[in-house]
Amino acid sequence: MDITTHIRELLFSHDCVIVPGFGGFIGNYTPARIDKTTSTFYPPVKQISFNRNLNHNDGLLVGKISESSGVNYGDSRNIVDEFVVSLRKKLEKGEKIVFDNIGSFVNNQEGNIQFEPDRTVNYYLDSYGLESFQYPPLEGYDVRNRIMRPLDKEPIRRSPSRKILWRAAVIVPLLALMIAIPLRTDLFRSKVEKSI
Repeated sequence: MDITTHIRELLFSHDCVIVPGFGGFIGNYTPARIDKTTSTFYPPVKQISFNRNLNHNDGLLVGKISESSGVNYGDSRNIVDEFVVSLRKKLEKGEKIVFDNIGSFVNNQEGNIQFEPDRTVNYYLDSYGLESFQYPPLEGYDVRNRIMRPLDKEPIRRSPSRKILWRAAVIVPLLALMIAIPLRTDLFRSKVEKSI
């Protein structure tokens, strides 16, 4: 069973995925940014790091394996334990372990696990489909010219006929309401009842 596919799936929806007995993968959010030296725009990204001290079982990975493969929780835990034992043996032999689209592991000179993330995959779902792009800088464009109006120009004046039309558009419906409301109510009707 390929445990790394389950880890990849969980990294899209969770910020921390722990492999019990081995370590935890942590997703760190980085907002969109602009590299002004190369005029490159980068989308938001969730970068993956690894912490070997996060090795307790939080149930997330084992539960995912149990759910997707249809085996009980205890058997899923045994599958993960066997996976971790095989990883540790490979690392002790000096082999490089590669988790596809996550990163690679090697033991350094002190015998500690060294993780190198795969930077080609973005685990931030809101950035799906977004890629970095370059845009040449606008030369000679100054936003202040667009905001500020030179003082030597005259202010824009509206024509008097336009003001009259606007006032008529407001006043005519008001006058119509003032006439229609009293006619429809009992305001001007006589309150005397006819008796027979």
